[in-house]
Amino acid sequence: MGKRSDFPRCKNDAYFTPYEAVIPLLEHLDDKTIFIEPCAGDYRLAAHLERNGHTCLFSCDIDPKHPNVDKIDAMQLQNTGGASRIITNPAWTREILHPMIWHFMNMAPTWLLFDASWKYTEQKHMAKRMGCKTVSELLRHCVKIVRVGRVEWIEGSGMKGKDDCAWYLFDINHTEYPRFTPEGWNMEEVA
Repeated sequence: MGKRSDFPRCKNDAYFTPYEAVIPLLEHLDDKTIFIEPCAGDYRLAAHLERNGHTCLFSCDIDPKHPNVDKIDAMQLQNTGGASRIITNPAWTREILHPMIWHFMNMAPTWLLFDASWKYTEQKHMAKRMGCKTVSELLRHCVKIVRVGRVEWIEGSGMKGKDDCAWYLFDINHTEYPRFTPEGWNMEEVA
């Protein structure tokens, strides 16, 4: 599933979120966070968060795999219905990811799980071709990056993905680039 893999990609980048990827995020969420999950797939990410005291107000996907997930294209959403956060594991394909980042953070502060190396790229040609934001333009609105590492995306495979991943918190009202501190990427820890 990674850029150095010979395995065919899952349709719609549908890699369901293992609990090991959620653990690093938990300490960065407010107690009883109310969120929406717009790339919910099989509802696994939402279920992990709900078991930890958070509430999924709404979930959707273009190809739902669970009865709690409505069949809606996430890019058609106009608001969060009162949820304070968007939390999702979006498609990592840049042509899909970049517009989603921009769309979601314009609705609410947004936690997204994707590859950690993204922050070191620019994606200028893709952004120009697709008419979307570059990495630098999106990073201006990145409040925090929480490292996750490599996880087992295919349950029971015993194989970790070839790419490290991270949780990125985007907020349209935040306009400074994140800085690296000994604790990781985090604007809140920078004096």
